[in-house]
Amino acid sequence: MTTPLPRVLFVDDEPAICRALDQLLTRFGFSVRVESTSEATMAAVRDERFDVVVLDFWLSADQPEHRMTGVTLYHELTRIDPGLAKRVIFVTGDPSEPTQKRLKHIAATYLLKPFEIGLLVNALRERLVTEGLRVGESIGDGHTRSA
Repeated sequence: MTTPLPRVLFVDDEPAICRALDQLLTRFGFSVRVESTSEATMAAVRDERFDVVVLDFWLSADQPEHRMTGVTLYHELTRIDPGLAKRVIFVTGDPSEPTQKRLKHIAATYLLKPFEIGLLVNALRERLVTEGLRVGESIGDGHTRSA
């Protein structure tokens, strides 16, 4: 019997980033679902179980299809599935002090964009191991490709 691939939900409002990360993370041995809106993300978490969620910290709340920022969405997701609280990795292009403080306040793991794909793969592996979830041999070695 084969071990199922670790399930990753990747949430970002930039379609090009979603496409790239879907392809890269799949190559690295993850089962990936990408979403770009808060509504679709909440529906995905209601319908499926994810081992880790990678969430853009600043979803565009000013766009009609987005009703909440990444932080607000994080709180909504953890209401749907409280176990996700420790299984979210944020990504952000904002290195400002207020953003850093908000991330530290919720004790979140995060990566600054642009990041090396190997850093994300390693963060995913660490989160899976920390939470006692499966890490299959199919997960790649995280060579230095950029996202």
